[in-house]
Amino acid sequence: MKSFLLMSLFFILFQNISAASTLQWSDLEIKGHYVLDQKVSFPGVAEFEKGDKVDVLNFIPGLGNIMYYQVHLVNCKKPKLESDMILINPTPQDSSRDRSVGVQLEAGCNIAIFLEPIDFYSPSLFSDI
Repeated sequence: MKSFLLMSLFFILFQNISAASTLQWSDLEIKGHYVLDQKVSFPGVAEFEKGDKVDVLNFIPGLGNIMYYQVHLVNCKKPKLESDMILINPTPQDSSRDRSVGVQLEAGCNIAIFLEPIDFYSPSLFSDI
């Protein structure tokens, strides 16, 4: 009985830990609901916190050497804000190479994300809700 309880507890803990882990870019689905896995700061314009909810609106896999995601910030209060593109290195960071992605705040509370195809199977900026 003790071993059954311990196994059940271990399973529940492992499931909760894995549910909160960072998703790969390849895991994201159009119309999927996720949360930011790290703070995203557009200097002088806006800042979005880890845990803020987003919905994936669009994914275009082949714009030359770039892949494109468009996500919508669910609880955004200032839909007219826009920014220049910034570079963000998703966490956990890879010490062997730069995995930075281009991120731009668009009107309507949308974020455009540009990444290289080589990074498609690497950690994204998002985790499951």
